[in-house]
Amino acid sequence: MDELDMFFDCYREPLLEHLAGTVCGAKAPSASHADPRFFIETVLDAWERLPRKVRLSRVRRGERTFWYALYTMEDLLEIPSSERLDPYEGILLKNLAKARELLELRAELPDGQFASRPNGR
Repeated sequence: MDELDMFFDCYREPLLEHLAGTVCGAKAPSASHADPRFFIETVLDAWERLPRKVRLSRVRRGERTFWYALYTMEDLLEIPSSERLDPYEGILLKNLAKARELLELRAELPDGQFASRPNGR
């Protein structure tokens, strides 16, 4: 297992916990990752601390699903809360639910959906 695999192993389960809470309210994330905004920043900071060679290595199977889920969760968090569900919120929630399923399976994103690494790769 290399550094990139360890990175995704470290953050995949907490991301799934956040997605479970965001998509269906099924359970709260663990205490160490309670604030989703803090969690997102933690993941991005950890990514930047990886050696440049690791960040520029080939993209792994299912990796784009991880980034897609993280970025979509961030987009959802940026929408001001209101009593009515914004149509865009509904789209994001639907996309997150599908991304969560794919992330659990370590599967690729379907055609038409894409996410790059924070460094644009």
